[in-house]
Amino acid sequence: MHKTTPFLFTLLLVLLPTTLCQLTDRGLLNWDNLGTWGNTQVAGGNGGVTVNYRTVSLLQQYEPRVYLMNAGGSTYYRFPNLIGKTITFTVDVSSTTCSCNAAFYLVQFPSGSSNSFYCDAQGSGSSLCNEIDLFEANTHAFQATIHNCLSPGNPCQWGCAWNVKSANGYGPNAGTINTNKPFQVAMSFIGSGSTLQTIGVRLTQNGKSMENFYTDSSCTLSSKYISGLSSAVSSGEFVLAMSYWSSSGMSWLDGCTNGNTCPTSSTISFSSIELENSVTVSNANADSSLTAKESSSSSPSDSFVGSVGFYVLIGVGALVVVVVVALISWKVTASSRPEFA
Repeated sequence: MHKTTPFLFTLLLVLLPTTLCQLTDRGLLNWDNLGTWGNTQVAGGNGGVTVNYRTVSLLQQYEPRVYLMNAGGSTYYRFPNLIGKTITFTVDVSSTTCSCNAAFYLVQFPSGSSNSFYCDAQGSGSSLCNEIDLFEANTHAFQATIHNCLSPGNPCQWGCAWNVKSANGYGPNAGTINTNKPFQVAMSFIGSGSTLQTIGVRLTQNGKSMENFYTDSSCTLSSKYISGLSSAVSSGEFVLAMSYWSSSGMSWLDGCTNGNTCPTSSTISFSSIELENSVTVSNANADSSLTAKESSSSSPSDSFVGSVGFYVLIGVGALVVVVVVALISWKVTASSRPEFA
């Protein structure tokens, strides 16, 4: 037995990482601070998607795109009227490089569209539709873009964008947002009732932040570029999508793609996604700080699918069983071994 024990440990060490790296296309998200929504599901992708309690991780190799679904997983979760509310989340892009794009965005899918329907501001999929990019980024650059596509005469492909590069305090080991570590993103829809006036976005890390505000006067692509989205933002038709993709033509984002390739082994994660029933990014109170949100620990009874934690428990349990069996077998073998004078 003592000769086979090293083999068992070697086999376990080989199988354990494989088990922990298994990926799934969908998983249940369990939220603590639910605001106006309940349990939701993540669905979509071609693989490379791991859902663990409140974190969605995407592996670049598969270039996945996933959606927030209702708890049953068969229909899109649609945000209620977003005016007067804030969407917040924490993101980790530390393993990305130039030419990578970690995207967290809203697209307006008409009510009644099937779960195979897709549209965006680039005209991809079934049709052209309004798109709000809360976050497109890698370690070297960040961009948030508002696309008003359905109002007559509005140019929407490039939209009204705020782009921040390393020279502006964003990047690896940068002074404001160090992209080697997780940071928080918030977007507030400022207005009242069904009238949108301003959209504010803020990046925060360790008490430091940078922010920008989108108004009709600052977005000069056409008149009422922001307020013209009032009916869309209050319609209850926006769906949340998350994706991780790459391109040799990503210089519009980072300016440093130039022959660089996005590592297929790199992973991004979005966590602590919340819908708040208040405006936390407001140009009327520009010195207010966004409080970083910590994920609450989950109960062992929490249900989740595709969870890395689930595979960790399996791996640890298997390791304990192998160790116990090995010790018992070693003792039995030792006690039956003949002694020599």
